[in-house]
Amino acid sequence: MYLKLVPKTRWKTFPEKLERVWLGKELLVQLYNEGDGLFRMTVSNKDYTLDKGNPIWKDGISWENLMKVKKAIGMDEWWGLEAYPPEKLMVNVANMRNIFLQKEKPKWAWGPECKENQ
Repeated sequence: MYLKLVPKTRWKTFPEKLERVWLGKELLVQLYNEGDGLFRMTVSNKDYTLDKGNPIWKDGISWENLMKVKKAIGMDEWWGLEAYPPEKLMVNVANMRNIFLQKEKPKWAWGPECKENQ
């Protein structure tokens, strides 16, 4: 997957904690520094429709594409965690995927490299 880093001079807005932005053929990727070694990778499709003047981004970003994005931005060795909060705390304003990235292996990790946790 090819993603091109967007220079800050081309950003339209400057949200707090936003560190980098990439654009690909189909995806927009934003990387936020949440502090304490935790980053948030926000991924959305570039395609959208308008509903009463509001953008509705195309849904359907696969797990495989999220893994490719993580690798394309140089964080393939980081752990990606997706959070699903209690329904009363859910914020669902756009078809975006938020993956929290951390370098250290979570205590609950599993797989061939994590036998001590199984």
